[in-house]
Amino acid sequence: MSMFTTLSVACPNCGTANEMDIFQSVNADRRPDLKTAILEQRFQVKPCSSCATEFRPEPDFNYLDGKAGIWISARPIAALAQWDAEIAKAADDFALAYGDKAGEAARDIGRALKARLTFGWPAVREKIVIADAGLDDVAIETVKLVVLQTRPGNILQAGAELRLIDAAGDQLTFGWITVASDEILQRFVAQRALHDAVRDGEDWAQTRTDLSGDLFVDIQRNFIVPEPVEV
Repeated sequence: MSMFTTLSVACPNCGTANEMDIFQSVNADRRPDLKTAILEQRFQVKPCSSCATEFRPEPDFNYLDGKAGIWISARPIAALAQWDAEIAKAADDFALAYGDKAGEAARDIGRALKARLTFGWPAVREKIVIADAGLDDVAIETVKLVVLQTRPGNILQAGAELRLIDAAGDQLTFGWITVASDEILQRFVAQRALHDAVRDGEDWAQTRTDLSGDLFVDIQRNFIVPEPVEV
């Protein structure tokens, strides 16, 4: 089931406290409207009661979509700095919910799920798009590395991430997105055949292995050295 708590959240523009329903879990099978809201970037968006500025708190919830076969630990972008420690926490959360620490009925559900860890709104939305399209997220991350190596004019700036935006037919639409505002700085289209080639090709076997060792399947791990966790 989907679970939320009503909390007071300060508007980032004027500081006014606003009451919001903050979700700890989203079950897309039972609440497809919440899934649609995430994809349409409306989920947990609220206009400030004082200045009318629209804002949304960072994601911090578990997402289940049994039909698409995915479970996601969606974490705030700030937690990316300690992604190695976050992997262990997400793995334990999945084990308790649908893995070897759960009941038999839950484990039956878990066997059909791909468990993933994301940071920030563009990343969790991307995993949902990938799952819905029947794509392999390891292959998508590998495609991104191909793009970074071969495509001229890539936007490389702090706070911008390369994400899959849409998958329709034989076309995959990627975009450089600012994490803070979800603004698309640049978009381009690649053919699904490229995804299939890197998914199946021996030339990319080691890259796929490097990306698929745990729940954090994202090229960000190649560029960010995790900070030590304070004890």
